[in-house]
Amino acid sequence: MVTSCSAASATMNATTSATSGASVLRGRRAAAARGTLSLPAARRNAMRRKTGGGGGGAKSKTTVITNGMEEDAINAYNNATPMPPNVAPEEFERFYQLISCETTEEVIAKAEEFGQQGLLTEGVVAASHAMLEESKKRNDDERVIASLQGVLSFLVQLYQKYNAPPTLGVIDNIIREWQIMAEKGETTDEKMKEIVRRVAKEGNVELAELAGAVDGFKASMDEQDVQFEQQEAELRSRPEGVTPEVDEELTQMRTMRLAAKEQMVLVGKIVKEIM
Repeated sequence: MVTSCSAASATMNATTSATSGASVLRGRRAAAARGTLSLPAARRNAMRRKTGGGGGGAKSKTTVITNGMEEDAINAYNNATPMPPNVAPEEFERFYQLISCETTEEVIAKAEEFGQQGLLTEGVVAASHAMLEESKKRNDDERVIASLQGVLSFLVQLYQKYNAPPTLGVIDNIIREWQIMAEKGETTDEKMKEIVRRVAKEGNVELAELAGAVDGFKASMDEQDVQFEQQEAELRSRPEGVTPEVDEELTQMRTMRLAAKEQMVLVGKIVKEIM
């Protein structure tokens, strides 16, 4: 059975090179907008105080531009935990712009803008990861850590979206065409195989290469399932428990991951049958 969830959604991980289809990413953005991606002013200011970027109170802020970088971003960069060698100051500034946004919608819009302009680099994601790890070491407020985790997860997803390997694009297109066929009630094994042959050829991807990629994506999904279960267990073990909204999001994500894995398995099965 072909579901409406893209198989690529469950391959998202900071240590993998996969990306999600746009339809699934939009769904995850919607979930993130209701959850950990949000950056309320109190959390944002806490992060600014920790990084030396200012943040407070009713004081007005005067922005000074130095070599194209805002002074508060420079201060944050200089006072933050030592950045990985692959993070340039301008990349940290882009990350800082994101956590300085007033609303979730602004975070999403700015990150998308960076992605479209080719500015959402590995260094931006690495800066986000480094800041999260430092926040954990300092034992910051759990809400600050949750916000940084949410931003990192979203940046990983978006980075992968704009750096999708050809094989994953082919897989997404295969599933999309299967879905269209299913909606018309025209699904047959032979038609599914024909779609795989045609889409792989259009994407200049050999079937053997596609089969190997599917195996790799499935392995990544298995690893992510373990991480997801661990993270969920940690959330539920907290004294305050989880809110109904978070519980709903976790259920939705679990459903999406299961559907995505089933789709990836089906693609792999069909590919190997026609090789």
